[in-house]
Amino acid sequence: MNTTAQQTSTLQDITRRETGVFLYPHGAAFVCNWSGISGLPFIGPIDARILSIGELTSVSEVDIDDLNGGFVERAQAAANEVDGKEAMIDKVFQVNGIAFAFTFQDWI
Repeated sequence: MNTTAQQTSTLQDITRRETGVFLYPHGAAFVCNWSGISGLPFIGPIDARILSIGELTSVSEVDIDDLNGGFVERAQAAANEVDGKEAMIDKVFQVNGIAFAFTFQDWI
């Protein structure tokens, strides 16, 4: 699946989920409700609010087996911490070629 952001402006439209883990390769993996965000979510520097920067230019679904560098483990750990149990990854999307959005089974 290859979806471009020109067709939609939000991760919710593309992933069909409101919530997941957003991961920047050289930064944090954080649980995020992206339902009201158009663009790339990030954690604000002052009050840890989820904000939006830039716009979505490309989003494509990737095979979890193609990921390396500890991305899956980092996303899984962030989800498990919030979920209190082993969260099951549903899908993974590469966003703008620089970040990843992970969705999980049984999450909205």
